[in-house]
Amino acid sequence: TASQPHPAGARRPSPEAYAADGERFRWAMLRSTDRAFVGAVGFNSLGACSELAYHMRPEFWGRGLMAEAAGAALAWLQGRAGAEIVEAFVDPENLASVRVAERLGLRMTGEVVDAAARYTRVFSR
Repeated sequence: TASQPHPAGARRPSPEAYAADGERFRWAMLRSTDRAFVGAVGFNSLGACSELAYHMRPEFWGRGLMAEAAGAALAWLQGRAGAEIVEAFVDPENLASVRVAERLGLRMTGEVVDAAARYTRVFSR
């Protein structure tokens, strides 16, 4: 299954395999020139309401990379049957992360969970 470790060089399961198991997963973001790790984007949960998560190394902030990568993740999610809402929990003091959420069409709900503001977007079908 998707949760078992994989030996070096072995083919990793696809995002669909993790999603089928209902597991969280991330895509690694790598710089094209040297494959350096830039950040990660993916989901903490998948279902009718899925939770988007994104993280980036500070030296790559301010280049629009996360908005582009997270937008691709949302496009992937929107193509999945049963995906209705995406949510993200964002530190309100992290203005760059707030801007990414808003650029992706997520709107603050007014709810706060563990000091993070909840943002949501309903997919139109």
